[in-house]
Amino acid sequence: MENETNAPNAGLFAYLLSIKDYSDFINKEVSHITKNSRICYVCLNRPNEVVKYHLQKEVLSENEFFFIQPDGEMLEEENILFIKEDEILRNLSSAIKEAITAKGCNCIILDAVSSLFFQEEKADVLKFIYGLSSETWGSSLKKMMLLMKEECSGNEDSVKDILMFADHISHFNE
Repeated sequence: MENETNAPNAGLFAYLLSIKDYSDFINKEVSHITKNSRICYVCLNRPNEVVKYHLQKEVLSENEFFFIQPDGEMLEEENILFIKEDEILRNLSSAIKEAITAKGCNCIILDAVSSLFFQEEKADVLKFIYGLSSETWGSSLKKMMLLMKEECSGNEDSVKDILMFADHISHFNE
């Protein structure tokens, strides 16, 4: 299935992509949704500097983004919230809620939820994804989670469990 740029505006979207398709994903999917969105970009797999590089490469304004990045301590800079890595899922939930309520974000991108397989217990990751999928925060909120195929190898059962919560699934560039 090719990427779905005409997908509905709200719900939980799951994108399975390979690392080599990351730049294309930013170009085709993220640039498509930035037109009318303020995006909360959760950097689980790449530092925000790498994400910003790809955004600038695609001529996207980083002002449309609010970044959340695990970094060992709680610290907020302009458009970036660094959260403590201990109890990461609880801290992520709080930070995402703040991005929506205080920062005006109407789209969440988790890059890449598959990296949580290496940091947390499967049951805790599933509980986090379920909470994300079931939380409404308003009917127009779009939630996107990236799963890198290279990180999913050996975690196929976990991936299937996570995809149960998705409203839309896309195998990017297959």
